[in-house]
Amino acid sequence: MTKTAAPAVEAPAVAPATTPNTKPYAINLHDYPGTVLAEAAVHMRNGYICSPDISPQFFSTNGQIAVTLVLGSPDQETIDRANKTTGHALELQEIDRQREVEAAARKMMADMQRAEAKAKLDAQIADQTNALRRLKDQAAKL
Repeated sequence: MTKTAAPAVEAPAVAPATTPNTKPYAINLHDYPGTVLAEAAVHMRNGYICSPDISPQFFSTNGQIAVTLVLGSPDQETIDRANKTTGHALELQEIDRQREVEAAARKMMADMQRAEAKAKLDAQIADQTNALRRLKDQAAKL
């Protein structure tokens, strides 16, 4: 009599909750603003937007915020506002750069004027030193 092994019972394959190719529809973030906003930026780069149905909540008692993100693309109005904000930020950056350039030019002009004034004073000192030397030489001859 030969023994036959009972057929092995295989466990049903269970798919992981999420695989690298799947994303949940909604993500809830709740923590301090710096942490939430940094994480939200990463999720937004990966195709999430702030939920149009659930406004972010600010908790004044502990300083935390809660944000719900959902898969989606921003609407055209949001894109237009973002472009306008970017343009405004670039304008402010250019204004700051112009101010820095103007301040550097004023400093350079002031430095040049000081150098010119010092050169004139040095020339006067040299002339006066030579005149004093001549007077001392004349006095020594007497």
